[in-house]
Amino acid sequence: MKGDSVTLHTNVSELQSDDIIDWMREDKLIIANVKNNEYEIKNNSPTNDVPDRSYEDRLELNHKTGSLTIKNITSQHEGTYILDIRGRHLISKNFTVTVHDGVKNISVKKGESVTLRTGVIDIQRYDWILWKFEDHLIAEINKETNQFILYDSSDKRFKDRLQPNEKTGSLTISDSETTDSGHYHLHMSSSTYTLQRIISVTVKGE
Repeated sequence: MKGDSVTLHTNVSELQSDDIIDWMREDKLIIANVKNNEYEIKNNSPTNDVPDRSYEDRLELNHKTGSLTIKNITSQHEGTYILDIRGRHLISKNFTVTVHDGVKNISVKKGESVTLRTGVIDIQRYDWILWKFEDHLIAEINKETNQFILYDSSDKRFKDRLQPNEKTGSLTISDSETTDSGHYHLHMSSSTYTLQRIISVTVKGE
């Protein structure tokens, strides 16, 4: 969804000093690389000296794993991304990134229900899903333990008002209060990537 952050995983627990990493788009534009323990965000391909501003201030490299995060994605960032690792690790992987429109700002009247949507119809491909209100964890799906856990008892404001959808991972807050206004953070992780989204909710008084 537009505005999300997505992390593409190398699945390497720790890079070695002789590992060389290239992150490329399908047109072979190198957008990030690691060599000799130096981490570099690039906006040029070897055959094109014209900067590509579409990734400016949006890319982050994990210095331990080499995983790549694209922040605040737009339709410009759709397509196939290629990971090439040479050295101690020999890995070549393709990732497909698709960007959809979606609701990031929700406004309701006090007492109405609020549904925070994951944007997927089935969560089977995800290993772990977290919902947070500001910095407080309010719901978690852990596929490894096959558990959907609500933390409404630890955060009294949501007690008995959280209703999860176990198929889609979406979360509904019933009988909304003005104190429910704020930012809700979604984290969805699989073996290949992690998706992060922020949804802003405003609950208006009567």
